[in-house]
Amino acid sequence: MDRYIPAIIALLAAISIAVQHIILRYLRLTDHHLVIVNYFSYTIGVLSLTTLLVQQSFQLPSLSDCLVLILLGGIGLFTQIALTKAYQLAAASLLSLYTYSQIIFGSVFGLLSFKEIPDIFSISAASFIIISGYLSYKYKSNNLI
Repeated sequence: MDRYIPAIIALLAAISIAVQHIILRYLRLTDHHLVIVNYFSYTIGVLSLTTLLVQQSFQLPSLSDCLVLILLGGIGLFTQIALTKAYQLAAASLLSLYTYSQIIFGSVFGLLSFKEIPDIFSISAASFIIISGYLSYKYKSNNLI
């Protein structure tokens, strides 16, 4: 059972991201984009605090780790604001094509930071996802015209 936990976490993360995008599309009509970012920040904060309390293994980070965490938090805030504003201005089908670039950036980040070399299954799965997303976008855009 323990070997399935990472797959279950990945599946729950994918479902959470899908729900987040649906909520973003709905809230864009009623709320300012900075208010929406606050909603997500509070939700993530509560979930993170809950996880931290359940694990009971908190260690105070060093000063350099704190600086890195602050930098990552700032970058995350900027990207969340940009993503929320993008969902207010453009169709979700158009934006989903760009979210597939996360696969490429994640692979490059893993390679550069952790020396992870993707295996053939990872490369083929990522290729299928990116190609299917592109073909879906092209099919929808050709049928709408």
